[in-house]
Amino acid sequence: MINHAIIGCGRVAENHADAFSRIEGVKIKYAVDIIKERAEELADKFSISNVEIDYEKVLMDPELTSVSLAVPHFLHAKMAIKAANAGKHVLIEKPPVIHAEEGEELIAAAKESGVVVSPITQHRFDNIVGEIKELLDSGELGRICLVRGHLECKRPTEYYRDSDWRGSLEKEGGSVLINQAYHLIDLILYLAGPVENVNAEMATFQKEIMETEDVLSATLRFKEGTLGALSICGAAGSSWDSYIELVGEKGLIAFNINFPNQLHRFEMASKKSMKVWRNRLRASLPDPTKMAPGIGYYGLSHRHQAEDFIAEIKEGKATSGATLQEALYVMDVIRNIYKSATRNTVETKKVLV
Repeated sequence: MINHAIIGCGRVAENHADAFSRIEGVKIKYAVDIIKERAEELADKFSISNVEIDYEKVLMDPELTSVSLAVPHFLHAKMAIKAANAGKHVLIEKPPVIHAEEGEELIAAAKESGVVVSPITQHRFDNIVGEIKELLDSGELGRICLVRGHLECKRPTEYYRDSDWRGSLEKEGGSVLINQAYHLIDLILYLAGPVENVNAEMATFQKEIMETEDVLSATLRFKEGTLGALSICGAAGSSWDSYIELVGEKGLIAFNINFPNQLHRFEMASKKSMKVWRNRLRASLPDPTKMAPGIGYYGLSHRHQAEDFIAEIKEGKATSGATLQEALYVMDVIRNIYKSATRNTVETKKVLV
């Protein structure tokens, strides 16, 4: 029996509880949160037997095998390192760390204890993403020339006002880029490859409730010569929408990572190949009537990632999601986007003066 703990019982905790409660041979032993009532609510909903407010006490349980970390960003590295040092396998929400040195410490702790530390990249488990990855790897779309990524996620005022960490540079590490657009960046890198140059601008329209960015745009140059454009907005627009488009020499494909996924555009020079791939892509789209508990646009893929995490613990097989090293590279790219945006903002101010 694998005993699991969910540490942090906020917005995404229900997705973790739903995912692990479905896996045979896994028991969610603890719901942990500094706000006891929040942990009790999750425990009641998913029949979790133990509620705790002290995660360090939970890590001392010799029967505990693994943990989900669904806590504020600035706590990810600290708590993951402590869990790894305690010999517990860790499934950690994004971003796995804020600072590069934290990533090095986490890798060292996982290696020393021989535990799995797996970053949440649940959209890599979306069926349509798997099909698109196979399409790109087949070469039938040709060399990718252009990538476009867009995300908008208008948040109510209380999302930031009532939080002691969101919208804080120190505690969130940024805002709309590092938080809401993390999965967008992860998928763009997963599908189009590593980046060699970035140039970005950012702005804050909701200065009364946050100190970090709520709008950001960037251009990317990939190592294979592909160019990319990124636009992210948390200040206006819909409550949630995402879009990725890849334009190849032999066709193009555009889709979203909302739930349910949608295929927006698809063209190929070969009509025969297009028919085959269109059928595969359509078959990969999820049933919109089957939704997981929690936030609707999170979708069902936490279930697949939890299964993969448990399989890696049991069998030592490579994960189908991102490795910790890959997730740390995503953070390297995000940090470089922030550096560029900060530099450009300063230089713009100097020009205007």
